[in-house]
Amino acid sequence: MSTVDNLRLAFTEEAKNSALYLIFAEKADSEGKPHAARLFRALAESELIHGRAELQILDDYGSTVDNMQFAIATEEREFQNMYARFLKDARKEGNEEAADLMSKIMKVERAHHDLLQEAMVKLLDAGDVTEGSVFVCRTCGNTVVGAQSEACSICGSGPEMFHEVV
Repeated sequence: MSTVDNLRLAFTEEAKNSALYLIFAEKADSEGKPHAARLFRALAESELIHGRAELQILDDYGSTVDNMQFAIATEEREFQNMYARFLKDARKEGNEEAADLMSKIMKVERAHHDLLQEAMVKLLDAGDVTEGSVFVCRTCGNTVVGAQSEACSICGSGPEMFHEVV
């Protein structure tokens, strides 16, 4: 493989491991193991540093507009292709738990796509997206602009499950 291929593979692994280690940290916290949780969070940060360095060498990211366009296309592929296929497979196999999860994630990814498209219009018109708080449902990942005062439209969790992203 070429160096570019190796860097892309390394970045993918570093990004995946960073996310996994954050999930492992949450699990350790829930088991009352704060030191293990802290170690996992530190490792996640380290993996992010590695991935950032690899991506900088690849120079695979552009302006905010370029990155927004990439994110819009990515979210569209996720809800139209990937999760739609996963949902179909889960239903075909009779795995209702997985089908329910895939259905919810597919709706969230579509909402991400729509949110990004709206942000892109504002970015191009005004030079940045609208100011305001952004909240994420801790249950399903639904992302909304502005405080959430009602149950999540995707999973039904109460407004207390939304946390503000700073």
